Amino acid sequence: MKAKYFIVFVLLLFKINCFFAIQLENEQINQREQKLVLKRANKAYVEYKYLDAIDLYERYLLCDVGELYLLRSKLADCYYKVHDYENALRIYKFLYPYGSMGATRIERIRIAELNARNQDYKNAFKWLTGIEGYESKANAYNNISTLKQMKRDSLNWHLGLLYVNTINNEFSPYINDRTLYFTSDRLPLERLGKNDGVKSLYTRLWSVSLLDTQVRPVKMTDSFLLRMNTRFQMSNEDRFDTLTIDSDSMSFVDKLYKAGEVNSSVHLVKGVNKIRYNVGAISFDKHNHFYFSSNYPKSDKKGINRLLLMEGTLSRRGRVKIKALPFGNRNSNSVMHPAVNEDGTMLVFCSDKPGNFGKFDMYYSRRASYKEPWDSVKCFGANVNTAGNEVFPTITSNGYLYYSSDALPGLGCLDIYRIKLQDALDGKSEPEHMTYPINSSADDFGLTLDSTGLSGYFSSDRLKNNNDIYSFIYKEPIKMYSAEDRIVDIETKKPINEATLFLYNMHDRKVYVSKTDSVGKYHIDIPEAKDGVIVKVVRKGYSSFFLPVSLGLISKLNNNKKTSKAQYFKQEELKINYTWKLGNIYYGFNSFELPVDAKPILDSLIHILKNYPITVEISSHTDSRGTIEYNQILSQRRSESVVNYLVEHGIDSSRLIAKGFGESVLINKCADGIRCTEKEYQENRRTEVKITDYEVKQASMSGDVDPDVFKQGDVLNRKALPEDFFNEP
Repeated sequence: MKAKYFIVFVLLLFKINCFFAIQLENEQINQREQKLVLKRANKAYVEYKYLDAIDLYERYLLCDVGELYLLRSKLADCYYKVHDYENALRIYKFLYPYGSMGATRIERIRIAELNARNQDYKNAFKWLTGIEGYESKANAYNNISTLKQMKRDSLNWHLGLLYVNTINNEFSPYINDRTLYFTSDRLPLERLGKNDGVKSLYTRLWSVSLLDTQVRPVKMTDSFLLRMNTRFQMSNEDRFDTLTIDSDSMSFVDKLYKAGEVNSSVHLVKGVNKIRYNVGAISFDKHNHFYFSSNYPKSDKKGINRLLLMEGTLSRRGRVKIKALPFGNRNSNSVMHPAVNEDGTMLVFCSDKPGNFGKFDMYYSRRASYKEPWDSVKCFGANVNTAGNEVFPTITSNGYLYYSSDALPGLGCLDIYRIKLQDALDGKSEPEHMTYPINSSADDFGLTLDSTGLSGYFSSDRLKNNNDIYSFIYKEPIKMYSAEDRIVDIETKKPINEATLFLYNMHDRKVYVSKTDSVGKYHIDIPEAKDGVIVKVVRKGYSSFFLPVSLGLISKLNNNKKTSKAQYFKQEELKINYTWKLGNIYYGFNSFELPVDAKPILDSLIHILKNYPITVEISSHTDSRGTIEYNQILSQRRSESVVNYLVEHGIDSSRLIAKGFGESVLINKCADGIRCTEKEYQENRRTEVKITDYEVKQASMSGDVDPDVFKQGDVLNRKALPEDFFNEP
């Protein structure tokens, strides 16, 4: 907003930004003119015409007028109010070159904020230390570990800069019915380029379809988005990159703002566009009721025009009815920034009513249904409100209250926090700080979520101190799992080097490639494979084969951070009478039911049977406890349970033989009369597979794939390999 026609709204909306040029006349003026300039400057100051006041104060201070603390304090205040933070800090440094002695409480808080904007947290801590109500924020500024924690998941956030932004201010976004609403002091499209004598604008409510919200992705590597401040005592990797601008990128930002100015998809919200003075910060319920902030039609006796809340209803024909809500007081306090829940039964807003926690606190009102009048106003407790300002609340569909505060531990002045709405009402729990880059060393506020709860929009002045709207998406990091083992020749026991492993992740449908080294060892990293994996091994001179590796194995490897010691299938070529133990299938004592963890191993056997023309004998064994006759029957049933599982999953029963050996083939000392541990007994309760027949129609199973063209770490599209390469069932 441009301040010339504004009154108190400049103070109350918090986020108003103006860019201007100050032209100073360097000629000396006489004493009479000095008095006139000072009088005009003070008049502009009390009328909130800060741009005019800056010009006049700077002219007056060019003269030899001595040490005028009060005038310089007013000048710094003017610069701060129009968001020229660099000049504000310049004047404050001139006023207090030796520290905070003599500075007011408000000035100390403000100077701490300005230093934090530059990421000079050391000085921010010094200026804020000792101010009641700001202790936790000061301590956070002085604790590098705390600051690091505020960027703990920064790589999970993906930001975008909207092409609705202009050189003016766009802020307080709100999503409703596939539309993005926001507040701005931008010019209507029909007035662009026209000189109609209007030098400043009030804020209005605007809307744009979500389908038309083009976004320029923001990358932390973009040169115009990075600013490093060597005064901050942190290493570069620990810094919080602040969105700013450099000369090389000026043309891009100008183009983005120009595109926003002429964006024909952006429209004024009908029904509220004729309201006098300022309108902003809208919120909707599901009954087509909406709420927003506006100035009173008239100022009080002192010329202060405060804010009130308005409620609007939208009819099916598009007609809008608006009425004022009875929460504020034109002569004493404002109410603003409404946030309503979906049912229209809870209204949260901000007010500077005296006698509570800080300057602006958050309040709420309830009602039984959206058709009834609002109940009395209540103030949130100390777990929400602070000695500072709590502003820009939003109630989300998942039951959270988002808002901004300038007194809680954070990275800048206004940071965004969230708390469960019920906890806020009950006075329980503490608000959660939203991490970088949602929050930054600038002002961040007005967050709104879409129905997923993982993406939305917020406003920030991190770029050129200008209020802009950013999109965000939160993406959980991809979990990576690792597997490694050795491939050896089954007869010679020598390692098979230069073998190529193709691991097909059935979740992301990508193929990950690994090579065995000189000792037959392979290592492979893949993203989380929720739907399982298939691993095929190919080497020239050998028949290709499958490793029965499961997702459970890979997850276990990652969690335990150990090298794989699990069963894998390795073979140069399949031969009759070749026998192997079928993984770690250990039956319970006196049981023939398949253990739950046996199914992934049996699924691996299914892959083998579907890819090789073999007939197998499934042999089961028991321990020595029990009679010989009983154990023989039990082992037979165990073999049959395996065969039944294989048949149920598409294997022809003619290729399967179930055979029980009871306790006749023990693999350890645990015979009758010898005491053993349960683990030793369990080793004998096993299942083995023996090849009884093998048709000599051995295709290479690798199709037309030449394994030598692939290298370690390759990631392939599944379609890059022959359709039947993995012979998926």
